[in-house]
Parts: sequence; structure tokens; C-alpha cells
Amino acid sequence: MDDDGQAYMYYGGWGHANVVELNPDMTSLGTFPDGSTYKEITPENYTEGSFMFKRDGTY
Repeated sequence: MDDDGQAYMYYGGWGHANVVELNPDMTSLGTFPDGSTYKEITPENYTEGSFMFKRDGTY
């Protein structure tokens, strides 16, 4: 759960990492402002095992 109350799920594998917004029921997917259901957030040299840290306001 983010500071703004929005829940996100991060997932990936096979060299890709994605993020989705979860609806309040925590089982269905929301949409981003541009209408997409997921965003690819793959960092360089990524393989699998995504997770997110937040430190001092930075992810």
C-alpha cells in the first residue's frame, strides 16, 4: 500500500518487470490515467524476483 492509499502489485520474469494498480477489492486490476492496465518498469540487467523499497520518499 502506497502513502496515497493505492495498492500496487509488482511482478515479472523472463527479463521483464511490470506494475499494476489493484482495485479496493485487492483482486481486480485498476487502470492508469492513460487507460493501460500495466506499466513495464524493467530496470537494466533485470531477470526476475521483483520487489519494491521506498527510502526517504524515493522508490
